[in-house]
Amino acid sequence: MIFKSIKGKVDETNDNLLRARITEESGAGKSHAGICEGVPGNWRTYRNRLKNMRVPCTKCGTEILEATAKANDGLCGPCSRGAGFCVVCGKRVWVANKTGEYIHINCSLKIRDEEVAAASGISWSRPNEIDWDALGDGILAATQRCFTRVADANQNRIIKDVVVAYRIGEGVGVEPCVTFSDGEYLNASLDDDSLFNDLEPFDSAIIRIEEDLDDEQREQFIELLESRVPPLMEWVFEALKRSNFGLDLAEGCNKTLKVF
Repeated sequence: MIFKSIKGKVDETNDNLLRARITEESGAGKSHAGICEGVPGNWRTYRNRLKNMRVPCTKCGTEILEATAKANDGLCGPCSRGAGFCVVCGKRVWVANKTGEYIHINCSLKIRDEEVAAASGISWSRPNEIDWDALGDGILAATQRCFTRVADANQNRIIKDVVVAYRIGEGVGVEPCVTFSDGEYLNASLDDDSLFNDLEPFDSAIIRIEEDLDDEQREQFIELLESRVPPLMEWVFEALKRSNFGLDLAEGCNKTLKVF
């Protein structure tokens, strides 16, 4: 009767916790009055104080209700469902990756960008360290190889339109596209992963620089790219045109350079 009178809407877990705490503090077998004796406030105040008491999660240290800890073997809700903390940034990750590691996708990509750039020998870490000549040479060589693969895979097919599209920001993006005389359109960058792989070291280096900048510096970096990349791509495009892109072009073939 004692516990029935104080339970109210407290769930079974909290009721059991309250029973244990009362037994611990006041001793079993005491009367209602005896249990209340020496407890600050009335029964409702005491009950609410116990109900809202918090303890640290045994895995992450987050303060949680005692009832939650009791129900989850000492863990908070996220930890009890398998969540962890990113090994790079330290923030909550809800699901581990396939290898069991807790890491955000963006943090994983950042590490990968650093590894790819380092493996290629590109050590740019600030905007003023970018070797624009090396970047231009790299884009030209990668794009030319891509067009050569298109030619090898489509022998005896005449091309009536050639487009080299590129993006500014978020790394280096180049899309060589052709339209055959029969009207078929081909975006070579989507058809062949080799171009992406060829450009990845430069892409990763630029992305790494951008990620390490604050908002104001990032805006300035984008402005730098917008001023340096277009003339660089003009040079690449003119060099490709001199070799007819390595393709079998129709007479009067349209050749276009554009930003996407």
